[in-house]
Amino acid sequence: SVSDFKSHILKLKKGQTIIPETLERILVEAGYKREDMVGQMGTFSRRGEVFDIFPINSNIPYRIDFFDTEIETIKVFDIQTQRGTKEVQGVKVCPNTDLFLTNDEIDKLIFELDKLKNKQGLDASLQTIFNAEVDEIISRLTLKDRSFGLDCLLSFLDDFRCSIFDYFAESKQEVLVVIDECKQVYDSLSSGIKEVMSRIKELKDSNSLLAGNRP
Repeated sequence: SVSDFKSHILKLKKGQTIIPETLERILVEAGYKREDMVGQMGTFSRRGEVFDIFPINSNIPYRIDFFDTEIETIKVFDIQTQRGTKEVQGVKVCPNTDLFLTNDEIDKLIFELDKLKNKQGLDASLQTIFNAEVDEIISRLTLKDRSFGLDCLLSFLDDFRCSIFDYFAESKQEVLVVIDECKQVYDSLSSGIKEVMSRIKELKDSNSLLAGNRP
């Protein structure tokens, strides 16, 4: 929801106290993917007490250096050289997802996924692979890892819907939506649909689709 998104906006300041492990958990829950080196928006890396974060709401990444549990410095850093440059006093990190599930919703997803195991009518070898993949998803859900396609699981939840118009509804000002380069938007949507359908065909041909969800 809109309120969930706003409540997960992270504001980090020089001198702020936060346990590094807590920061890492918050970033993962906010949909950021951990990488060895940061190179694109929505990713972060950690080397001991040094975090590199590329917020989705920023054109530049930041390096956060801890001294124990205190943020000692925050610097803009260069992706090419991987070196910190200008020091700043703080940085705002917006979530890389708008899907924030309650503990009850996570438990329901895990319950529904667990029921799927051994019920797909696959041969023994494929069933073993399928069960392992389901167990991997359950494990990531348990850790509140949102760096994978969580939206593909929403069909297991009742009335879990949110759109961009929900964000407009909370605005105190009138909202004007302008769509520029309509043909490019249409072509991009068409291309996305073709990619999805192609992926569905691949999964269907390899018997990797859930039996109850095949088109």
